[in-house]
Amino acid sequence: ATCGSGEEALALLKKRAFHLALLDIRMPERSGLWLLSELRRAALRMPVMVITGLATPEERDQALQLGAVRCLQKPFKVDELLEAVDATLRRHRPEK
Repeated sequence: ATCGSGEEALALLKKRAFHLALLDIRMPERSGLWLLSELRRAALRMPVMVITGLATPEERDQALQLGAVRCLQKPFKVDELLEAVDATLRRHRPEK
C-alpha cells in the first residue's frame, strides 16, 4: 500500500495492520518524523524503516530515537533495500 502524505498514511495504518512501514523523512503535508511520532503515540508497534536522501544527521538520529529500526540513505540499490526489509521482518516477527 502507498500513501500520498503522512496524514493519509496515519489514517491507513490505524485501520489496517502491516508487518512493516517504510517512510521518507521528507513527505507532503507532514514529515516522516511527525508520522513516526504519531505512530508511536497511537501505540502502533510495527517496525518502521526510514529512507531518505535529504535528511540531516540530526533528523536521522531523531528517527532512530523515535523508534525507527533502520535509516537507509538514498541513493541505494534495490537489493540493499530488499535485504534490509528481509532482515527487519526476520528480527521483528509478529507475536502469535
